[in-house]
Amino acid sequence: MAAGFDVGEFLEGFVDVLAALFEVGSAGGDLVQEVDELAFFAGFGVVHVDDGGDFVEGEAEAFAAEDEAQADAVARVVDADGAAALGGEQAAVLVEPDRSQRDVVLGGEFGDRPGLRGLVHAPSVLYVYVSVKHRECVMFELSEEHREFRQSVRDFAEAEIAPHAAEWDRKHYFPVEVVQKMGRLGLFGLTAPEEYGGSAGDFTSLCVAIEEISRVDQSMGITLEAAVGLGINPILTFGTDEQKQQWLPDLVAGRNLAGFGLTEPESGSDAGATKTRAVLDGDEWVIDGSKQFITNSGSSITSCVTVTARTGEKPDGRPEISTIIVPTGTAGFVAEAAYDKLGWHASDTHPLSFGGCRVPAGNLLGERGKGFAQFLATLDDGRVAIAAVALGCIRACLEMSVQYAGERKTFGVPIGQKQGVAFQISDLKVMADAAEMLVYRAAALKDAGASMADFKQAASVAKLYATESAVTATRIATQVFGGYGFMEEYPVTRFYRDAKILEIGEGTSEVQRMLIARSLGLPVE
Repeated sequence: MAAGFDVGEFLEGFVDVLAALFEVGSAGGDLVQEVDELAFFAGFGVVHVDDGGDFVEGEAEAFAAEDEAQADAVARVVDADGAAALGGEQAAVLVEPDRSQRDVVLGGEFGDRPGLRGLVHAPSVLYVYVSVKHRECVMFELSEEHREFRQSVRDFAEAEIAPHAAEWDRKHYFPVEVVQKMGRLGLFGLTAPEEYGGSAGDFTSLCVAIEEISRVDQSMGITLEAAVGLGINPILTFGTDEQKQQWLPDLVAGRNLAGFGLTEPESGSDAGATKTRAVLDGDEWVIDGSKQFITNSGSSITSCVTVTARTGEKPDGRPEISTIIVPTGTAGFVAEAAYDKLGWHASDTHPLSFGGCRVPAGNLLGERGKGFAQFLATLDDGRVAIAAVALGCIRACLEMSVQYAGERKTFGVPIGQKQGVAFQISDLKVMADAAEMLVYRAAALKDAGASMADFKQAASVAKLYATESAVTATRIATQVFGGYGFMEEYPVTRFYRDAKILEIGEGTSEVQRMLIARSLGLPVE
């Protein structure tokens, strides 16, 4: 914060924003008198009320005021964790404008992305912590722009994917031409900066697109999810300017795809057990090893794969894991024959082998030894995105079941009039709504810049619930369809086969439960 901070302007803006958001009084009113009214919102998880003694004490870092008029305005840097971590990490400040009255206002930057908000009234030191962003996350609602975008993606999916999905599934065909149409629609560049051809949109928009594509075909849904989350994001987040300029324009446009080579024959959830090695030989990395289950890694438009490899050992003996970009066509790099999978027949998934594969030293992605941290950061977004795939699956099961139950008759009446069927379909509606809330709450947390701890927990919760619900939803839908649910001519059969992997990819259900438990302070192993 600069020394020329205008306390009066800050307070005036704070009151206006507070009044507008929560309708607790007219702008310019006595903020202290509004504490009780604000506390009402605590029941909704919007406002946190607590004893602020420990919060205030020891958190001060004074800055020099330019003149005597501001001498009593002391700004203090606030640790977001000390404020119950309801919002993201912010450059928030405590401002004490009147030492005699000792009304202390907690606030941050005003504008498009307001920071932390709150109020302390000493000597009781009761504080009300208000996070605008937390409120948006708890009470999320898709904007009109999101709803219009959803319809455009749905129209595309119904016209370009739904009529062909069964044939692609039957033939194990990866439809490159449709993937590139998705690129021309801008789906791969939704969250990418404009300088690389993206639209600089939000994560919520990406989840909307993934959900709608997955509603008609999970294979294409996971292709989009992996292309952005595992192909584009690692390079966008950790790459050098040169690497971004080299790879991102074609990836963002959907002209090319990229894979993320993490999983190995003997290491999946335990990424620290990576056996693939990369040795620096002069100005080249020499890579030896193998990867498996790598999406978008062997198609005709795959341009590169980012690969995790052991590049040495840390002082404590743990393996040093780094990430390296390997272009397709590099000698010694082979995408083996595609897997014959239970589901996702129209997605591109291969085992990869590396034998004396040489790439330039400059292909190191990010810092040496940071590959494990990069992998974890990549998975956080991916967990929410694959939960969006699951949400699309649940919605499809609900829609198919409602339609079939209204048309199929037994004993002269539609089966939807039978409690045994209707109640199961009711469960599908509950799953769809609950999964939607969890997926878009997690997406909203990311878009709002929430703390990493909050986002990680929300991502795991969304992933766990949505994916396990998707598996249950396909079982219910298959049961509703009866014998027809066992026939390949009905889409529900494909959805049934496709769903199981959702509980495994981007971190198994067991891993999600472990992460959630740890986030609650339970040190499980």
